[in-house]
Amino acid sequence: FDLQTMMAIMLNEGCRILEEGVSSGFKIIDDANMAGMNTPGPFGAGKKNFEAWSKLLDEIADKTGKEYLRPCELMKSGGFVKMRK
Repeated sequence: FDLQTMMAIMLNEGCRILEEGVSSGFKIIDDANMAGMNTPGPFGAGKKNFEAWSKLLDEIADKTGKEYLRPCELMKSGGFVKMRK
C-alpha cells in the first residue's frame, strides 16, 4: 500500500471530474470525500504535491502500460487550484 500513489490517483480522478464539468469546483469533491470516507479529499495535499504526483503517475503508466493512469492536463498544470468553489 502506497499512500502517495493512492492520493495521486485520487487527485487525477478529481481533476478529471472538474475537466468534464461534472463538478464546478474541488471543494464539493473534497467535502464529499470527507462525508463519505471521513478522510480529507485529495485537493488539499494536491496543491503542494501535484507536480511530484504527476511525475509518479507518468512513471506508473510507463511501467504498467496503463495509459489511463497518466495525469490529466488539469492535474499536470495545477490549474485546479483556481477552481475551489
